[in-house]
Amino acid sequence: MENEANGSMVKALTQREIETITKFYGAFKLKQPEILDEICMSDWKDIPLAPGQEDSPKGLQEIMKYLFIVCPDIEIVIHDIFGTHERAAVRASMEFTHVNDDLDRQNHL
Repeated sequence: MENEANGSMVKALTQREIETITKFYGAFKLKQPEILDEICMSDWKDIPLAPGQEDSPKGLQEIMKYLFIVCPDIEIVIHDIFGTHERAAVRASMEFTHVNDDLDRQNHL
């Protein structure tokens, strides 16, 4: 893909970027939210935020811990990863069995 502004080529996602994205979503299946500490910058943003979620990797880690309680077999299945170097989008779905009486985060944290 050529950038019309300066005639340069837009760089594709690198294999390392794709592997990092895969590792990020794999943290759900592995039940290891601490993986986010290895791969996310401290100013990483989860967009959109869940109600009451802290705006940092720690915020998503708290959501993950909650999901591991109410959906212990949760897994994110990646269908597509696309984008350009340093800008990626992921089309994915969550698969899980809900095993608790409610989904109220306040009752589980």
